[in-house]
Amino acid sequence: MKRSLRVQRLLALFVAGWLLLDFPLLGIALGGGGPETTLLGWPRPALLLFALWALVIVVLAVLMERGGDGE
Repeated sequence: MKRSLRVQRLLALFVAGWLLLDFPLLGIALGGGGPETTLLGWPRPALLLFALWALVIVVLAVLMERGGDGE
């Protein structure tokens, strides 16, 4: 039963990551700012992509390393 819950969570993470990094939603998040929009000297689109990618990796690591689930 716990294994099924883990699989469901991983599938939900996959879908969430796909939606977050998909062009239409990413285009909305980036808005109308031009390439001159920077934060700490980095272009805003690059920072947003790396932050979302890192968030998906961190959530994946937490899900996989989670102990005490009865497995």
